[in-house]
Amino acid sequence: MKALLRNYKTHFSDIGAAGGIDSTWNFLESNLIEILFEPDHESFLELEKSKKGNSRDFISALSGIKKEVILNICQWRQVSSVNESNFDFIKNFLQLERIKVIERIKMLFIFLLEIFNDNKFSSATGDKLGN
Repeated sequence: MKALLRNYKTHFSDIGAAGGIDSTWNFLESNLIEILFEPDHESFLELEKSKKGNSRDFISALSGIKKEVILNICQWRQVSSVNESNFDFIKNFLQLERIKVIERIKMLFIFLLEIFNDNKFSSATGDKLGN
C-alpha cells in the first residue's frame, strides 16, 4: 500500500477517535491527513497532547441530522457511546467494568457536511468537500 500511495496524501477519518488512530496505520503516517472527531472533552484533550502535524482534531459528535443526545461516558472512555450497553450480552466477556457509565453528557450532534464545508476545516486540510 505504501508503494501504491508513494507521495500521495489521503484523508483518514476516525469518528469517535478516543485513543487516536490505531498503530496498525503507522506505516502510512507520512501519507495520511488524519481527521479525528471526538465528542468527549477529556479524550479530545488527550488527542491534542499527542497531535501530529498531519492531524486535524474536532471536538464533536456527528450525525446525519442535528439533534440533541446524551453521550454515556464509560470508565474506559474509548467505548463511550450514545447507546446504552447491552449488559445481557456483554456480561459474557471479561473486563465488564470498562463499560460502566461514569458520566452522562448532553450534547448536540453536528451534521457532518457542516464541518466539511466550514472554512476552519477547509483551511486546516487544504480541501473543500469533494476535493
